[in-house]
Amino acid sequence: MSRRVYVSVPMICAVFSVGAFDLVRNSQAQAVAVVGEHPAPTTLTAANELTNYVYQMTGVKMQVSATPVPGLHVVMLGTDYKAVKTDEVCIRFRDDTTLELTGDQPRGTLYAVYELLERFGCRSWAPANETVPQLKTLAVDRSFAKVYAPPFAWRQAYGESSCADYRWAVKNRLNGTYWGQPKMPDNWGGKVEVDVGETLTRRWVKASVFFKDHPEWYAWRDKEAKRVPEQLCTSNPEMLAQLEKEVLTFLKSHPDTKTLSISGNDSDRYCQCEACKKVRATEQSDSALLMIAVNRVARLVAEEYPDVRIVMLAYWTTERPPKTMTLEPNVTVCFAKLRDFTTPIAQNEPYMNALLGWKKLAHNPLYIWDYNARFSNFILPAPAADTIGPNMRVYRDHGVAGLVAQLPWGTLADWVDLRCWLWGRTAWNPDLDSEQLIDEWIAGACGAGAPLMKAYWDKLLKIRKGIGPYGCDTAKWLTPEAMLECYDLQNRAIAATIRDVRTHAQVEKLSAAMLCAMVYRYKDLLAHAQAEKRQIPERVALIDRLEELGKKYRCSTYREWDDYSNMIKKMRAGEI
Repeated sequence: MSRRVYVSVPMICAVFSVGAFDLVRNSQAQAVAVVGEHPAPTTLTAANELTNYVYQMTGVKMQVSATPVPGLHVVMLGTDYKAVKTDEVCIRFRDDTTLELTGDQPRGTLYAVYELLERFGCRSWAPANETVPQLKTLAVDRSFAKVYAPPFAWRQAYGESSCADYRWAVKNRLNGTYWGQPKMPDNWGGKVEVDVGETLTRRWVKASVFFKDHPEWYAWRDKEAKRVPEQLCTSNPEMLAQLEKEVLTFLKSHPDTKTLSISGNDSDRYCQCEACKKVRATEQSDSALLMIAVNRVARLVAEEYPDVRIVMLAYWTTERPPKTMTLEPNVTVCFAKLRDFTTPIAQNEPYMNALLGWKKLAHNPLYIWDYNARFSNFILPAPAADTIGPNMRVYRDHGVAGLVAQLPWGTLADWVDLRCWLWGRTAWNPDLDSEQLIDEWIAGACGAGAPLMKAYWDKLLKIRKGIGPYGCDTAKWLTPEAMLECYDLQNRAIAATIRDVRTHAQVEKLSAAMLCAMVYRYKDLLAHAQAEKRQIPERVALIDRLEELGKKYRCSTYREWDDYSNMIKKMRAGEI
């Protein structure tokens, strides 16, 4: 159960007027939630969520009923509705006594409930951090109506916050899963799953199965003068025949498949045999080598499974489109490019050139695999969440069909809750003002510590310089003096929230970033302190605090595939 705070928020309640439709007035129920005789599972969840939050706001239990109740207004959930787009929501008045909350099945009704609750001031900042206003009256003006559909059919934030609690993900309109996370039950809307992973040599024509007996099916590397198992040789007809066989076998046993990834391994070791070299020399990109396999499979699948889309991940050395090759009509490209996250993509010419190149080449709207995390150390300061919103508008404007972002992992990862929340909000509605959203999140999530944490955030944005996905160096922008200033702001914010468990936990988790930076840069920090004749914490005390926070908030990791406890061990051993 999430920890919640109850506050008075008079300015964000629905408008009270002569035309007001009351759910609760003067702490008395005025409406019933009606779900029909045979409600869909998500309609029941939506009704339970509505009545649960109404109770938390007012202390009044709204009844859930199959039919209207005499003398009470009706909030009708899950009524028949012909949606135009995926996840469309509809809030409208049928008449003076009936408010409809409905939308595209299976998630639209549930999303409509959250749209209404947010009008009353409810906010879910993080899985264990919500604000719910205390009110005696809940009313909606009868002139209010809303029909809205998000521009992206697939919306996923792959960060610990959004994957740790599917309920929180749903509240923030995230509907996607990847690597099995988050697990979204059908009664919470189920999942949208797009197959975009690296599959060649992992799922298809597995190196673990075939490399020993058929090394010629795999990539030749000139420098090693041998075949390697990381990528396939797409010039080999026998390998292609095996790939086709495996794909058809899979589709026969998985008839509900909608998307199927034919994508290279997570490696730049593409084939350098003479045949593949000729292709690459002509097309000037490894994407051409991958497209040989993609197009071959796509043609085969189109004959027997015309509704299946083949997904090609354009990533790393395949991120650039080929010069002359074209894609089959049933191929969808998922574009992924590592980059400096502090620069909006609209100002990143190589990124935009590649994105627009794939958009021109592909017959179907693109998917995006995005990033906003420092994979070498998720904990270290990496202030780049402010670019999420502007980037989302670019994706929307170029007709992107759906997107996933790899965000930080670990409960102590830098601004992980904000990043996951902001990704969900702007993927749902890219027109929302990112700066206002960030200010709103800091104020709501950090409580009495918010002014200090806002000063900390503003400080980071003012001094930061290019931050990419790898490397742990902060010296080019985070000076010793800035570290000490930020450390002081965080300590004061922790002290300011000491009486509020909810916001105290949020601020404590956010403090790990600067503690981590101070350990990494302790020599610089010590030299600065000695020159300025200032006292600073002992290095061991900083490590002790990081270890304490890691245990308190059960932080699982600090970088890709490495436990948080290993970071503490390396720090104590002087390896970090």
